[in-house]
Amino acid sequence: MTITRPSQNSFKVIFSLRGALGVVLCLCASMAMAQQKPAPKPASPPPPPPRVISPPASYYQNQQAQQQQQIRNQIEQNRQREQLQQNIQNTSRVPNANNPAMLQQMNQADKARQDNYNAQQREQLNRYQNTTTTPPPASSR
Repeated sequence: MTITRPSQNSFKVIFSLRGALGVVLCLCASMAMAQQKPAPKPASPPPPPPRVISPPASYYQNQQAQQQQQIRNQIEQNRQREQLQQNIQNTSRVPNANNPAMLQQMNQADKARQDNYNAQQREQLNRYQNTTTTPPPASSR
């Protein structure tokens, strides 16, 4: 058996086939990688809902009691002021007891003042009755 030396052309063919095969393999690998989709990341859980912090019912009861006390104080102050004003009015009538025009004018002023006082007292009583502060309904958690 005789070993012959390969020709230069046969080397070119072998290397060109290897080169072509390498190019084909590179193209196939890049196409396969392009077709692969990246693995989806696991979805993160949604953030927890915000916590609503509401004060205890005793807070609302205390607030209501404070508002009612303030209104009671205002009613009492108005009552004392009205009593003082009435005393002043009665004292000022004495010197004018014989002057009917002056008495009529004082009676009209007294009636207007009394109407104003009654309106203020009604308004404050309505405020007192409307100070029912109730706590908000408990939220479901």
